Amino acid sequence: MIRREPITEENALLLGRTVTDDRGLRLEWTCSGFRCRFVGSRLAVEWRLEDIPPALCPYLRIAVDGDVRVAPVSAPGWLEAAGELPYGPHTVEIRKITEPIEGTFLHAAAVEIGARGERPAFFGAPPPPARRKIEFVGDSITCGYGNRGAEAETAFHTGMEDGWASYAALTARAFGADIHFVGKSGEGIVRHCSGERGFPIPEFYPLASPSLRAGWDFSLWQPDLVIINAGTNDAAAGVDPAALQREAAGFLRAVRRRNPRACLLWVYGAMNTEAEAPLRAAVGQAAKEDERVFFHRLESVYARPEERGFTGHPNLRGHERLAGDLIPLVSRLTGWQAAGTTGTAEPGGSPEDRKGGWL
Repeated sequence: MIRREPITEENALLLGRTVTDDRGLRLEWTCSGFRCRFVGSRLAVEWRLEDIPPALCPYLRIAVDGDVRVAPVSAPGWLEAAGELPYGPHTVEIRKITEPIEGTFLHAAAVEIGARGERPAFFGAPPPPARRKIEFVGDSITCGYGNRGAEAETAFHTGMEDGWASYAALTARAFGADIHFVGKSGEGIVRHCSGERGFPIPEFYPLASPSLRAGWDFSLWQPDLVIINAGTNDAAAGVDPAALQREAAGFLRAVRRRNPRACLLWVYGAMNTEAEAPLRAAVGQAAKEDERVFFHRLESVYARPEERGFTGHPNLRGHERLAGDLIPLVSRLTGWQAAGTTGTAEPGGSPEDRKGGWL
């Protein structure tokens, strides 16, 4: 028996910011995807995508009852996610672990489940969302750019990027939290790392689809914690510190308007450190009106050659160390239980101004 349906909230839990259009469920942001339950023995997904250079094809993380594999999607068609399973109940989670590089979005057009012989195949109720929610906003560091590549490699390909192995995903998983990624490589608060205006983080932050410029409905998913890791590309572009401070403070106000209940944590320093002073000042400025805004300095991978991946970005080891820094800090900010709750976030950049009982 075979059953085929479009992917909707009726049969799946949608993961990350997504858009559904006439081609199906559109996946762009890092780790966007879906999780579903079914009774049967196989599951396949029909994928639609643009003509993409092989070096930039999207990669999927496919987890079937906890067994994981990673697969590239280089052409449209059906991809069997789960086959030859024992007949019975199963859970499948599929996430796009590469970032929203222009033109590399995917559409999950339909999902097909089957069972051998005359046995019925049917979808179960969608899995429930996690109680805890963390949104990560940032650039290449948050996307996991180059974390599976070697520093000496000369050309990027998407096989060396794994958002599910980033510090962001590791931190969220430590608390069993749902995660939304809102990030693109090279972008800053004011300027792209090239010095051009680019597509600044404050402009793409409100979007469900960066390529369609479709707005995101923030009422659909309200995070407990928003972690912003930005400023690295502004520093690389030589942005004026006063301009960066002004725009960063404005961005914090915009994030707060859309997430009234969340704790906001700005982290910086995983690569360069030149933007620390204006970012710390921007957080301090915001904290005068908002006691749930914090700044935390990360330690750069530049002094740790063993933690550097492609073009000096954090590799897997670097991301593990960054997550190890953040996990106890998140525990202190939220009250969530995690091992080793130590951390040194500074509300408003000043340890003397701690408010709200967060630390």
